[in-house]
Amino acid sequence: MKNESLIGTGLLKFGLAIVFLVASTKMPYKYYEFVRVAGFVGFLILAFTEYQKLNKTLALFWLLSAIIINPLKKVVLHKEYWMVSDVTLAVILIISIYIDVKRIKSED
Repeated sequence: MKNESLIGTGLLKFGLAIVFLVASTKMPYKYYEFVRVAGFVGFLILAFTEYQKLNKTLALFWLLSAIIINPLKKVVLHKEYWMVSDVTLAVILIISIYIDVKRIKSED
């Protein structure tokens, strides 16, 4: 059961990382709206998952990430700052996948 949950969150993290890396390039405005919705929902799912695992620090980080990119009350930043945040979030997501896989391997 744990491994299926890890696979699901790993795929979600990987998908979000790809979405954010693509968002760091020049895309139509509609794509950035999609990024806000996908990121908001994805980060809320990750926050809830980490909260269930009693990892409150990561849960808070994912929740704050969801708040920053939420599609309802938009945070206005210059394009350069969004590009940096997109790449940063993608890197953090990929690192968290690596840490999850490493943790599972050490438990086996």
